[in-house]
Amino acid sequence: MKDYLMIDCTPTEEQCAQVGEQDYRSKARAEAKRMLAQIDKHYPLPESATMGYTTIATEHHDFGAYFQIKIVFDDECELSTNWAYSIEGDDLGALRYWDDEIESTYTKAKTPRDLVQRFANV
Repeated sequence: MKDYLMIDCTPTEEQCAQVGEQDYRSKARAEAKRMLAQIDKHYPLPESATMGYTTIATEHHDFGAYFQIKIVFDDECELSTNWAYSIEGDDLGALRYWDDEIESTYTKAKTPRDLVQRFANV
């Protein structure tokens, strides 16, 4: 059966865009796409898992919308479930800071729109 977990859209030890700041939506969306790229690099779905993917989820609260990473998995498949919880718990320690390769691509962007373009294929 399909289930999901939610995590932040930036590494735990990094600064992130804040709801209410100028260009928040484009900055936060670019950060989320960047985080998806980092997750895909370090936590690929096992080939024999029945289902699993990550996506950007928009959540709402009194101060406006914000983004999170949604980890979708098949809770009846042990490989899929373990994959999802491995990401949530960052078992590899790969989601504490931006990956150097991901960071390099990110810092070459001059505007939030550049960030969205660079990570459009994620």
